[in-house]
Amino acid sequence: MKKYGFGIENTMDSWYHPIMRAAALWLAAVLLLNACGGEEEEARSVFPPEQNCIYAASDGSLYTVLVGSYDASKDYYSADELRAREEENAAEYNAAQPEEAGEELPPVSVTDVSMADGTARVICRYSGGDHLCRFTEETGDTQNHPEFLEVTTVEEGLPTEEVWSSPWTDVRTQAETTQAAVFRQREMRLIHITGTVTVQTEYEIRYYSGSVELADAFTARITGGEAWLVCR
Repeated sequence: MKKYGFGIENTMDSWYHPIMRAAALWLAAVLLLNACGGEEEEARSVFPPEQNCIYAASDGSLYTVLVGSYDASKDYYSADELRAREEENAAEYNAAQPEEAGEELPPVSVTDVSMADGTARVICRYSGGDHLCRFTEETGDTQNHPEFLEVTTVEEGLPTEEVWSSPWTDVRTQAETTQAAVFRQREMRLIHITGTVTVQTEYEIRYYSGSVELADAFTARITGGEAWLVCR
């Protein structure tokens, strides 16, 4: 980052009021802060993840990350063959889906396949949670197969009139909070999911409810029931 300096030439007489001097210095400090970007950027999780998980990006995009091991001493494992197989699965699935008006992304796309040092990783991107559920079921990806998955904003997906049966937890305070407090974060992402899977989010999870065990600030294990996660 480039450094910015603000030189203030003192052309005033010696009787220049101390309060005015303080105001000038304060203004310079504010300008310097804005020029350097203000507050520190909020932390993000590592992408691509190194674990089996569903990855939820801040723009609403959904990915699955399937990680497995292989014998690196054998020379018959090929990343190209693995990619070809995964792309064939995606193409077969996509061909069976009805066209959706205005949808720019295919239902499923293979974004990365790698094999190195005994670890293989396949990353797929989905145009919606319903496709993620169906594709993982059809391909036998039991690590990343939820029964239901939907990503909306809090405002779109959290009914204000419904009485929540499961309490909400504020992650930052580690204390129970109200549904009204969660609803005030109306522009944040709401991930509604059912099943036994691991979810990693791009930004920190702020609130959760339901069958959730937090592994860290970005990772939630959904333990076989219904769950809601709120993040940026």
